[in-house]
Amino acid sequence: MEWDINIGKYCLVRDRKREFKNVIIKNFPDWKYRPIELNPQTGEIYYPETIKDENGYKIKTDFYALSSHLYVIPKKKEINLDIKETKKYEIVRNLKIEKEKWEYILTEKNVLVLDMPYFKIENGNWQEKKEILKVDREVRRFLGLSPRGGAMVQPWARKKNKNPKSVKVSLKYEFHIEELPKGEIKIALEKPELYEIYINGYKLSSDMKSGWWVDKSLETINFAPSILKIGKNEIILETDYNENHPGFEIIYLLGDFGVKLVENDLIITGLPETLKTGDWTEQGLPFYSGNVGYISVIEKIDCDEKEKIFLKIPEFRGVGIRIFIDGKEVGVVAWPPCEIDITDYVKGKDRINLIIEILGHRRNSHGPLHYSEKWPVWTGPYQFVSEGNLWKDKYQIVPCGLMENPEIIIKKEK
Repeated sequence: MEWDINIGKYCLVRDRKREFKNVIIKNFPDWKYRPIELNPQTGEIYYPETIKDENGYKIKTDFYALSSHLYVIPKKKEINLDIKETKKYEIVRNLKIEKEKWEYILTEKNVLVLDMPYFKIENGNWQEKKEILKVDREVRRFLGLSPRGGAMVQPWARKKNKNPKSVKVSLKYEFHIEELPKGEIKIALEKPELYEIYINGYKLSSDMKSGWWVDKSLETINFAPSILKIGKNEIILETDYNENHPGFEIIYLLGDFGVKLVENDLIITGLPETLKTGDWTEQGLPFYSGNVGYISVIEKIDCDEKEKIFLKIPEFRGVGIRIFIDGKEVGVVAWPPCEIDITDYVKGKDRINLIIEILGHRRNSHGPLHYSEKWPVWTGPYQFVSEGNLWKDKYQIVPCGLMENPEIIIKKEK
């Protein structure tokens, strides 16, 4: 297969909005028996809507944006399966959930990315801050080593040099605090035992490791917020770097705090009390990469016995959406029309507790954070260490969150 160098001309998946209604599927060879539709998400099996004439069967269906259907054309009439009839619905009425501010819950601690340290090699002067992978390349160049990359033998698979040339490297990260965090804070980094770690002059011991975050290689150390102060704070890491060193990576602070970006200045604030409908990265969570649950109480929804109640999320940014009602998981939706049947969870209740959980991703915490294109058509090692016009010092954060208020849709069977 030849690589299409013009792949960038195609639109992003989320912008592919075309729908196809009243599609007729026909002319399969040896099509004698009624077709079956499989739903891989739920495991349910249906008889799709069909048209039968003297030539056999045809399937009548709709394709929402990005949707697909999985059909089986049987070769025999009798099938020993629990097959349901497909039901067609029409909308009776829509009820918009009008909210400007949402109570919310985070499934993880908030994140402060630290990836632009000042650095010092041996007893030299502090050099201007630079992205950490570029610092790694500077140090390897100083030692006469090839830069790390996607084609290199990984550190855990490499034969160790017993007497490698070594150099002392110091990294200094600065950030500001407007409001001191509440509760314990963690610093997360790879191989903490290789570093002397100082926060505002207070030395942390790697023996205090408290677990890991995202990946077992990214270990955490707890420390008390009393080490921090209003105004400028600094973290200094010191290590002996040699060819056996696994290399420098982003480090993180994790805790109950908000984060504000002013150009490239990192500022810790208080967590927002509520979230507005819209991008959470602009509301104190620019680097946050867990899930966010948007909380609401819904009063009784009136409908008759034959009507069905659906929850629709018109617009979101994230990996998918998980719905909880009164503490029970209803299900997950991830593609148009982003509707889920909630009838059995709400019918007959005077009020319900609803949580719409937007499932996040690691893009805003792990990058690439400085590639010039916010949505590159390809992401590989180079996108993390690009140069010239393809590099941006400013953080390239992508939107996440509940982007439009949800709807309650009442439907009845046709």
